[in-house]
Amino acid sequence: MGTLLQGAWMREWITSLSPEPGPVPDPAGSRSTHAAMEAVLGSAPTAWVVQTAHRLAADAPSAALAGLHSVPEAERESLRRSFELGLLSLLRSLHTGRLPDEHDVLAETLEINRQAMRRGASLANVERSMWQISGRILQALLDELGRNASAFSFTEAMALATELNGRLVRHIEVCQRIFSDAWERDLEQWQEQTAAARRRAVRELLEPVSDPSAAERILGIRLRGHHLAVVSGEAAGNGTSFAAAVPGGDSNRQSARATELRQVLAPVCEDGGAQLTLTLLDGDTTAWLTFMSPPSTEVICRVRTALAGLWAGWATVGPVLPGADGFRRSHLLAARLARYARTHASQGRRLFDLETVRPASLLAEDQEFAGWFVRNTLGALASDRAKDRDLRETLLSYLVSGHSLRATAEQLHVAPNTVTYRVRQAQQLLPNGTDRDPLSVMLALALSLDLPGLLAPDPAA
Repeated sequence: MGTLLQGAWMREWITSLSPEPGPVPDPAGSRSTHAAMEAVLGSAPTAWVVQTAHRLAADAPSAALAGLHSVPEAERESLRRSFELGLLSLLRSLHTGRLPDEHDVLAETLEINRQAMRRGASLANVERSMWQISGRILQALLDELGRNASAFSFTEAMALATELNGRLVRHIEVCQRIFSDAWERDLEQWQEQTAAARRRAVRELLEPVSDPSAAERILGIRLRGHHLAVVSGEAAGNGTSFAAAVPGGDSNRQSARATELRQVLAPVCEDGGAQLTLTLLDGDTTAWLTFMSPPSTEVICRVRTALAGLWAGWATVGPVLPGADGFRRSHLLAARLARYARTHASQGRRLFDLETVRPASLLAEDQEFAGWFVRNTLGALASDRAKDRDLRETLLSYLVSGHSLRATAEQLHVAPNTVTYRVRQAQQLLPNGTDRDPLSVMLALALSLDLPGLLAPDPAA
């Protein structure tokens, strides 16, 4: 009795399957799949499969749609396809007497899984759906055996049902392994393709004369909103400890930075009604926060506070600007700040924006030339002594305020007499004073305060 479902008997039982009287629906699968299965199983069993799958899909509760399918009514046809392909694959396995392999699993079934993956379904949900569908397939086959129960004794019928159940379970376990392996491969490929497509879309948006419609669709954002760009990278002085904490090379560290950036920004976006878009550009993680209306000062402060606490690296923040051009210009400024941050984040700073970095410092692309300019313009005032830093800070504030002793004293929280003394001391150290070229002096002072590495070392140190 153990071999009743093997060999000739199994093939005879399968080939005896035929649809009930009445019209048979069109196949849910492709014509090529349908024709290939007819060649193996025969036309009547294949029509029985189509009819049975149609009935199973119509009778299936919404729970059967979890994972592979989203909206019951809209996805009912896709569910019918899953039942049909599952029945065809199983009957072919039973007919040939061998378990499926990677070349035997219907390509359409794998494509259903790919579509579910691209909709964001998890492998666990897909596997759960597969077992739910398989349970209904088993019941349909047992019902069909029951219609021929008179041909068997009770013992034989029970043995047949047990054997069929065992065959189905083994078939599903093999398919599950194949699907799981394919899922991992497809997911990695899909993620790479999606990330590449998003990077291309972002790069197109960053071009001054781009059509934003395609990029808007790929990124899923509304460019009519207000955009704040963030660029995050790894601090030069943090590489050793960070690499030790996150082993596995640059890609793993980039992934860790992106994860941390998403984690710190997601609560702010949720509370502030912003959409978060992340991508990898030129080795740095770039994010945009898109608001449908200009964000409040409180929201911007929360963004800055969240970014200031990054452990995995530094972050730069562009201004909030509207429309596709704002998307571009906010990133332009954040990227420019990023070039500054790569050099200076190692000094303990983690957040860089236009409130904390003077625009003049962003002009110092050539550090060697900038250092020469500062030392040549400031002369003896270009030393890294704490006293001289106070003199430079006071003189810059005094020049910017239009030579106002009162405004400078209030800004620095010192007495007006202190301002007078410091300004006199600073001017005595300058090679040419402040009257000859005040703009160059102010620029050199600003650079010296933001980029202390440009200064001459203290001879006494």
